[in-house]
Amino acid sequence: MKRQYAAVAAAFVFCLSAFAGCKEHHEMHYIEGSAPTCTEAGTEGYWECSLCGGRFSDRAGEHPADAVVLPAPGHNWASERRAESCEEEGCLTMTCLRCGLETEEILPATGHLFGSWELSETPTCISPGEEMRTCAYCGRAETREVEMSEHVFSKDNVCSVCKFEAVSTEGIDCSPCEGGAAVSFTGAAREEVVIAPYHDGEPVVAIAENAFYGNETLSALSCYAHVRLIGKSAFRGCFRLSSVDLPDSVEEVGEYAYYACSGAASLAVGSGVERIAPNAFYRMEALERITVSEENLSYSGEGNCLVERETGKLILGCGESVIPDGVREIGDNAFLGNRLIRSLVLPASIERIGDAAFFECGALVSVTYLGTREQWEAVEKGARWKDYAAFDEVIIAG
Repeated sequence: MKRQYAAVAAAFVFCLSAFAGCKEHHEMHYIEGSAPTCTEAGTEGYWECSLCGGRFSDRAGEHPADAVVLPAPGHNWASERRAESCEEEGCLTMTCLRCGLETEEILPATGHLFGSWELSETPTCISPGEEMRTCAYCGRAETREVEMSEHVFSKDNVCSVCKFEAVSTEGIDCSPCEGGAAVSFTGAAREEVVIAPYHDGEPVVAIAENAFYGNETLSALSCYAHVRLIGKSAFRGCFRLSSVDLPDSVEEVGEYAYYACSGAASLAVGSGVERIAPNAFYRMEALERITVSEENLSYSGEGNCLVERETGKLILGCGESVIPDGVREIGDNAFLGNRLIRSLVLPASIERIGDAAFFECGALVSVTYLGTREQWEAVEKGARWKDYAAFDEVIIAG
């Protein structure tokens, strides 16, 4: 250890002697400094002796100096902004006043911020209304049509607003039921049937059981009554019906009510429907679309599917169905005989596929399950759940 200290001391003495030895005879040259930039540090210039390596602030070598670093000052930004709008991008340009560096940032369009829709023209039973909303940013106004309101009928079936008279088609019969009258049809074959809101002064509140059962000519129904119940087999086998519309007044749809309405392309479910019998809509083979009022508390129409909200059970599918995540069961006969559906993706949330769920789906060539093989094996499959469907095996994607 003592030897190490001695060596260091000797080296120090040597350096001092060397420095002292060329004190009067330095061979000096100037080392240029460098100015700092916005992002890089600079240094001050100094004098250096080529003999001893000493660094000095003066040419005579009388004032030793340390290296002086001049820190980078950073950019001195000036900004210019082209403001964005609801529909057009903006731009923020930044220019450094020192070095001239320029950057640009695209400011995305804000999009409109519309307020709530407000009625600007009241609808009537003879003309639609209009509602409007305005963007809080740019003041742009949008309008949309409001559907015509319903007629206001008195017991003589005449609208008190526009004086339109609703006349039931010949052959419409009525029978007493709870709360009013239930209609049925025994008349001659017709493509369109009209149901008036009152019969002998009593409100029509139901379509009776078997009311139009097997009617092979009926293609459209104009019902002015506030019907609450669609009875069992009321329209069973009416294969020429082009659509099925359940107005907000309907609360219950009975068994087989629209069974085998094979020509109907759309089903619309109003806000008041609380109960649909499990087999009310089976064998609607041409069904393309399903819509359900957003105000309906019992059923959802998400993904063109009819789903019970409480149970997560899909009770009816159609040609455009996309099964929502969260559906736990595909009910018995849910897609039975649908000839339009070509492919389906089953979410991993499904726990059961009911009896004949995809029976005779002759165009259904592809079914994919988003869970694992183990999960798929655990899914309960009902009897004949895919008999006579076009797909062979389910693709496991998980």
